[in-house]
Amino acid sequence: MPISWYCNDNKLVFDTFEQAIRKNPEVRPLLHSDRGFQYTSKAFQIKLSKQGMEQSMSRVGHCIDNGPVEGFWGIVKAEMYSLNKFSNSDELRSAIDQYVYFYNYERFQERFGVRTPMEVRAAALATKSPEQFPIAENKRIQKYKAKFAA
Repeated sequence: MPISWYCNDNKLVFDTFEQAIRKNPEVRPLLHSDRGFQYTSKAFQIKLSKQGMEQSMSRVGHCIDNGPVEGFWGIVKAEMYSLNKFSNSDELRSAIDQYVYFYNYERFQERFGVRTPMEVRAAALATKSPEQFPIAENKRIQKYKAKFAA
């Protein structure tokens, strides 16, 4: 059976939010989301308000701050999801868990000097002045910023 039962609708978003609150009732994080209808709805705004949480989201058509997460999920889709078939949600969850472990502990990254993210993290925690790994400027972002620099 294909994974056609998954639908990013209000029920999924609200159930996920409620589950997170049940597991962490005292937490008041800044919740970052895109501008999907689920997150901009009055019902979701009420949920955030009741929990004492603030929401962060980009302006319409300017989702630059979602880039790192979107990039990560693009890698997951290309390197894991698209190469496999899943029969149910448990298989998919297990594959995602395994891939996240692989990504953090086994997948070497050129931008980190051919080290894994966890090797870089361990090195950073072991020193008072951790090595910096700035992200190269994105030409599309530079072009976007240039529009407003007058």
